[in-house]
Amino acid sequence: MEELKVSKKIVLLGDGAVGKTSLIRKFVQDMFDDSYIVTIGTKISKKTLTITHPTNHYTLTLMIWDILGQKDYTNVQALGMTGASGALIICDGTRSGTLESLQKYWIPSLQKSAPDAPLVFLSNKCDLTDRQQISMEYLTGIADQFNAPAFMTSAKTGENVEEAFAQIGKMTLEVELAPDTSKIKLEIPDGELNPTQTFDLIQAHFVSQMGDQEDAMAMIRKHATDSELDPRHPDVQGMYKFVMGLSLAEGMFLNDFKIRSNLGFRRRLLERTK
Repeated sequence: MEELKVSKKIVLLGDGAVGKTSLIRKFVQDMFDDSYIVTIGTKISKKTLTITHPTNHYTLTLMIWDILGQKDYTNVQALGMTGASGALIICDGTRSGTLESLQKYWIPSLQKSAPDAPLVFLSNKCDLTDRQQISMEYLTGIADQFNAPAFMTSAKTGENVEEAFAQIGKMTLEVELAPDTSKIKLEIPDGELNPTQTFDLIQAHFVSQMGDQEDAMAMIRKHATDSELDPRHPDVQGMYKFVMGLSLAEGMFLNDFKIRSNLGFRRRLLERTK
């Protein structure tokens, strides 16, 4: 039986505070922290699994993208979803509205960027038994509409966490997608922009210029942190510092003319921000 090495990109989608980052930490590092961490743009982790199919052994490396749950960041989210081979669709079992949000926002958004990506539904925080608002029966009924499996998970206890990630890993082996980031187009509204729209556009524009999404997101996190930007409430002054940091980063892979052009574009976005 042949042994093959495969790498697949999966994304975790769902509203803020449903536990995406905690699930990743539990799966990758076997750690749990119940403090809420706001993800800046996209955080990327990886873990290698061994999966046996009837004809081959696979060493499968999952590149795990933790997508920002705040809905104003549509361009950054689209960049993160592009090229995904599969998705864990996550709601908070103690908040029924987060399941509705999956159907109305997150799944339609994913289908625009990675329409063939298989899904696995998770209702997280099942350890909070006295606060559950989503039953396994109801979750399964929704998942069945997308021909997807469903799990009740707990990032705290680890219940079904390994099983859920292994399931999406196996499903990605059945689907081969051809990521094409060149097709990404920024959606720039007319008129005034709010701060989150501007922060979203600046990040997406930087990633589109750099090309390598993983390295670009790492630089974005560094310069956003250096600029003391809060992704929930980005301020214009902090974003001016942020765009200067990105220009310095672009010095590693763009010529001077392109760097000045990009800086001018981002400053014009900031000038429209109220």
